[in-house]
Amino acid sequence: MRIGLRALCVGVLGLATGFAEPSEPEPAEVAARARMLGAKFGGGRRCDPAAFVEVAALRRAHGVQGTVGKAAALAYRGCDDAVAWAELFAARIRDDDTDADRIQLAAAWIAAGRFAQAYAVALPLARAHGPQSQAAWLTGYALFGLDDREGAAPWLLGARGTVEGKKRSDAPVMLALVQQHAGDTDAAVAELRAAIERMPQSASLHAVLAAVQQAGGDEASARDSAAMARRLAEASEREARARARLTNLGASWREALQTGDPGAAGLLDALVEAGPADRVRALISAQVRELQRAGHTDAAGALQQRMRTLPVR
Repeated sequence: MRIGLRALCVGVLGLATGFAEPSEPEPAEVAARARMLGAKFGGGRRCDPAAFVEVAALRRAHGVQGTVGKAAALAYRGCDDAVAWAELFAARIRDDDTDADRIQLAAAWIAAGRFAQAYAVALPLARAHGPQSQAAWLTGYALFGLDDREGAAPWLLGARGTVEGKKRSDAPVMLALVQQHAGDTDAAVAELRAAIERMPQSASLHAVLAAVQQAGGDEASARDSAAMARRLAEASEREARARARLTNLGASWREALQTGDPGAAGLLDALVEAGPADRVRALISAQVRELQRAGHTDAAGALQQRMRTLPVR
């Protein structure tokens, strides 16, 4: 029941810019290096493995505050390292931080799969803010992660309004399973069917529905749901392979352009064929901007002309 760090709404970018300045000024060369490395993660939207290693070394040498802390936050988010992000966040929490900061820390521990730490942070906040609060939802989530469905149920059901209607599969799955645990299979099935209406392509929702239906004795419906889950999972796997191929082709094409490899034209043809056209356009547009910045206007113009010929798919 873990969800990705990027998907977890914990306000990462706001926190990344909110790191306190170190008690002693950072050496200018350290701050400059941290800023340069942090920029490689695209505001926390992409991963640069080589820069990640360097940022981790800077953090070990210089701590978690200031420019180094900001770079580390962007690196951990960009590379979706939920454990490192939660540990970084916990290390910079101070006594005077707000409840909102601590709620986000609990969410970060959940994203990292550290449910005991999340529960320890969330429970006092849930008691302070009430059973319908975000902190209450996180308390239930942590208990669910600790395999205490009975303990999780009142918190999750009470705070369901904080996640109601959102397109995230973890919430309806937990709500359904605590209701099934309480003996209300009909409510569990209804919960999952409502979620599937919002997210019909979610293989995990169909798979959990199949398990709930099977446990409730509805074997025919369970078979149908399981078959749908398999079809969706296979389609998702095909799509993931296609995305990976497009990414690899794009990287090879950019490298060929930079090194003057005559095979660049063939790689671009393969990239266009791999599609989809909108993603290929985005890749070419990024390369055009890079060429323009480097002053290679003729090469940039040729790529722009090629981009105009891309098929509409």
